[in-house]
Amino acid sequence: MVRRALALALLLLPTAACRREHPCMFTMRRYDALPILRPVPKDATLELRVLYLEDGRVPGLGARGRTALYARVERLAKRWLGYRIKLREVGARDLRAEFARPDIAFRRPAEAACIAAVTFDPTTDGGGSVAAALVSREFDARGPQVFARLFPETLGMSPAAAKADALRRFLSLHKALSGIRTKEGPLLRDPDDSAMYSFMHWAHYIKSITEADFVLTNAAFLVPDDDMPVYVLARGGLTTGFVDNNPQAPFGGAGAVTLLPFLSGETLLDPSAQPTSEAENLDAAATMWIHEVGHLLGRYGEMYGESGCVHVASEGLKYFAWHRAIAKAGNRCSRPPAILPKF
Repeated sequence: MVRRALALALLLLPTAACRREHPCMFTMRRYDALPILRPVPKDATLELRVLYLEDGRVPGLGARGRTALYARVERLAKRWLGYRIKLREVGARDLRAEFARPDIAFRRPAEAACIAAVTFDPTTDGGGSVAAALVSREFDARGPQVFARLFPETLGMSPAAAKADALRRFLSLHKALSGIRTKEGPLLRDPDDSAMYSFMHWAHYIKSITEADFVLTNAAFLVPDDDMPVYVLARGGLTTGFVDNNPQAPFGGAGAVTLLPFLSGETLLDPSAQPTSEAENLDAAATMWIHEVGHLLGRYGEMYGESGCVHVASEGLKYFAWHRAIAKAGNRCSRPPAILPKF
């Protein structure tokens, strides 16, 4: 996934408040100052460094499993993207300990203020209003046909009814995901859990990381923010991977990929996918990762409205159906993805 973290809150500020600079304005200035990126050439083998961060409360992936996953990603990168890559693990650490570091990027005052300004609790009145505005924005931007692929129950509805129904779906899914049972209770219990599962915390972490090109984790990016695109809304706020700008990184960016939807097979999110196997769980995770490799190396933008193409994000939580369609089609896309000048 690629998206600029441009706060919807900037659009919702009352006129009188516009005299105050939004806490995230510095990120926009940084973005504007970034150099234009070009697709990475395919004429040499590329090394991608991987850091593995694990939340011990949910299923993880051991060293042998990670080695098997890396091999799958390397093969698919050559087959589907034309890139010869070598994944090299540079470390495996505890996620909670990593995110508790006092020097981590999202603890800086400016970054912390930005995160506080754009993340929201959809169970509150204010958070519900932000979610409703997001749904409305995405319906208007994508159109009813693309919207209905992600929210099938809205097909044929009026715009107002479709938006209201999609909002209810988002709120229901988010509640269910937040309450996923772990070894120590619900997935999201307290502020520390929220940081480990917050897209915005992860985004600031990825923007500043220097030791890895990808972070692999068994956590997920679930805490809502006010710039979620339609396919994230359709998953109840769940993001499974993303790439962001990082001028210190060899390829001008870095990314994060979650294993959470895959390690438990069909039992966690998509009972209709059964049966899966341990091998297919890794295959599906590799397909998800290839989507992000395309962003990082090819500078590919998101695509919408077709199946069997790895550049189109999963529609809803049916990750295995998404993976199976791409595998069966051999990654058949109706057109090349757009090339982005920046992530």
